[in-house]
Amino acid sequence: MRGSRRNPTPFEQRVYAVVRRIPQGQVRSYRWVAQQLGNPDLARAVGQALKRNPDPQRTPCHRV
Repeated sequence: MRGSRRNPTPFEQRVYAVVRRIPQGQVRSYRWVAQQLGNPDLARAVGQALKRNPDPQRTPCHRV
């Protein structure tokens, strides 16, 4: 549904926490974020989580 918000899943919350730690002015790959989560095979899932980022001001997904 357009305009309705849902709560992030626990996985998405972990992704957003990793992304918030990326220093300003630097970028990382989806694979790097997935490695920080303990499984580099989750790179595509990281991309999907960032696609659903509910708060781009707080979680700067343009760094990934």
